[in-house]
Amino acid sequence: MKRLLIGFLIVLEYCFTPSQAASIETKFTVTGELHREDGAPVELAVVGIFRKNDSTLVSGSVSDYKGQFNISLKESGDYYLRASCVGLEPLYTKTIIFSNNLASLGKIIMKAATNLQEIEIVDERPAYKIEEDKRIYEVDKDPVSLSGSTADVLQNIPSVFVDMDGNVKLRGGNVRILINGKPSGMLGISRKDIMSLLPANMIDRIEVMTNPSSQYDASGESGIINIILKKPKKPGLNSYFTANAGTGNKYNGSGTLSYRSKKLSLSVSDDFRRFDMNGTVQRARETDKGTIYYLSQQNHWTDEDFNNTIRARSEYDFDTNTVFTSSISYRKGVSKEYKYGNYLYTDASYLPTRLYDRNAPENATYNSLDAALGFSHQFERKGHQISADLSYSNSNEKTLTDITQSYFDPVTHIPFTSDPQKDDINDIGKQNRHLVQVDYTYPLGKNEKIETGFRRNYRYSNMEYDYSRYDWNLKSFFSVPQFTNHYIQSEAVNAGYLTYKNKINKLSYRGGIRFEQTITSAKLDTLPGPGSKTYDRSYSDFFPSVHLLQKLQHSQSISFSYSRRINRPGVRELNPFYRFIDATTVRTGNPYLNSEYTNSFEVSHTKNWKNATLNSSIYYRSTTNSQQRISTLDQNGVAVTTYRNFNYDHDLGAEIYITGQVASWYRINLGINAYNTTIDGTNISDTLKSNNLNWNSKVNNVFTFGKSWVVQLAGNYVAPIITPLYNTHEIYYADVSVRKDLLNRKLTLSVRLNDIFYSRR
Repeated sequence: MKRLLIGFLIVLEYCFTPSQAASIETKFTVTGELHREDGAPVELAVVGIFRKNDSTLVSGSVSDYKGQFNISLKESGDYYLRASCVGLEPLYTKTIIFSNNLASLGKIIMKAATNLQEIEIVDERPAYKIEEDKRIYEVDKDPVSLSGSTADVLQNIPSVFVDMDGNVKLRGGNVRILINGKPSGMLGISRKDIMSLLPANMIDRIEVMTNPSSQYDASGESGIINIILKKPKKPGLNSYFTANAGTGNKYNGSGTLSYRSKKLSLSVSDDFRRFDMNGTVQRARETDKGTIYYLSQQNHWTDEDFNNTIRARSEYDFDTNTVFTSSISYRKGVSKEYKYGNYLYTDASYLPTRLYDRNAPENATYNSLDAALGFSHQFERKGHQISADLSYSNSNEKTLTDITQSYFDPVTHIPFTSDPQKDDINDIGKQNRHLVQVDYTYPLGKNEKIETGFRRNYRYSNMEYDYSRYDWNLKSFFSVPQFTNHYIQSEAVNAGYLTYKNKINKLSYRGGIRFEQTITSAKLDTLPGPGSKTYDRSYSDFFPSVHLLQKLQHSQSISFSYSRRINRPGVRELNPFYRFIDATTVRTGNPYLNSEYTNSFEVSHTKNWKNATLNSSIYYRSTTNSQQRISTLDQNGVAVTTYRNFNYDHDLGAEIYITGQVASWYRINLGINAYNTTIDGTNISDTLKSNNLNWNSKVNNVFTFGKSWVVQLAGNYVAPIITPLYNTHEIYYADVSVRKDLLNRKLTLSVRLNDIFYSRR
């Protein structure tokens, strides 16, 4: 404890020693590397430079993970060095000799301490941290992370909700999902895939930005969720393996091997997932087209999904200030879905008029490749840095649906003797994406800096949809031209940004502006048929952002933020051709759908106690050209679902989040979010307007027993939602998990029960 106290005082004195202005150039530098007797680097050792005549501390630093230190001095003199670290004997050097203003001490060996009493140091990072423009959640603080997926982790984060299909909402709005700060091909054409395919044990932390600064992509109505993956930290060769098994044929596992040396860091991982699901859907439809009739549907489905992902990452340090990184990942999967439906039509008197069964098994394959290169350089001046990133991704999805529709007598249920209707749907989707990004930071003073950068994001999508029908006379399938199409779309977004950040006393503020140019080109080819048609558009926008953070007395702070954002329609929302869901429902895009724009305001207050944190927020979002899904009936009584722009969507809400260490063995996180939503689509119909109060709450209880047992009980509730187009019932469920650490935390066993009351339907 004495050594720890001395080290702490050295660092404290050094950190608060007044320094020269940034404009004065450093003349003398002392460098070196600290290693143990076995050659391993000494991390976080306290290194101090002292005058020989009076042992006065002149300057100091802390060694990095490689054991290296770099200490600047204002003037030459007779100095000696002292290094100390828990578990090692303090090290003293003789007089430091400078050559050309540099004293390179080279490799220094620190010996193991003798007669050292056992000291246990526990590093407890807070599970929840607030910064100017983001909230950070440490995944390792959530026991479910050991065996769940990304969706399981997001379910326990305030403001975030993941529905039954894996779609993610942030405070009820659409959200942009990034991996390590960038879009990823792992997301595929269906962005929700990453929620179930990425194991949570690979995630280091999750950053939630409800009002991102202009430095980030402007996409996403309600903000950005940035998933930061883990990097190898320990020197030498390390490994990590996990395996999980659940009821209903749910299996997953992952393994990671990593190696870290002085300059090179390598890691490779492989994870697989087998996930089966089944369900029942009941629908009742009343149709009035001059004559009223009813449709009753009973649908059953099972889904078998298997996928495997291989990832590799490398990091090479040219020197202490220059780093080069590369990564590549490949994902491949197979999905088999079996669908069976029974369709009964009745007239206005509920007398049966038509009856048929529909079997529609689906076989899907998908794969994606994601590759990235990164470069960063830290200049001599602290905070002066530049980084460049280049990434490429490719994803492919292919789904073959084999449909057999058999007809029966609606009264006797006796099958007709005629041949059933047989159809095949071959749905192919391909997507390529490349990203180029350069970011530059220049410090103007101690707390003042500017950030600027350029980014180009290009996406090319190629979608083919072939609908074929079987001819029983010719004994072969033929393509149905009016239901077959080929859609190609490219989208380029060129962006540049400039932000300014400063701190005056206890007030931190950041302001910025982002410019984005969007160029979209699309072509629908329906030959043979009505021919081809192109849809091209180009537009430019400015996206400002403002962030203020004022620290108050008694560990309190208040913040204000504003940002303007955009939500561009996706490929499926724009493709104007029909996609068959079943015999009674089809979906189609709208090539004239416009991007929606959101102005978002938020005021937050944070209060920190010794063992608890309270964060409360009031926010307002105003969205114009709101993109909404709308259904109409065609002349055959088939429901056609497409997308339209409504006048606006306004959200006014409040959120409270509490995290507290109630006792040494009990921690609780509680979040409540309530917001009033007004949706106006009177530009389409006078009936398309609604005003509704929505709210949801989450509670996460973590119990620690001894040093190796952890029990977690989490509950979620989502109130009913009313919109102009649909209503939903409330959703509530609870999960419980138990974790046991063994072999000095080298082995962990956990059991997790999802939806223990079977209420999530």
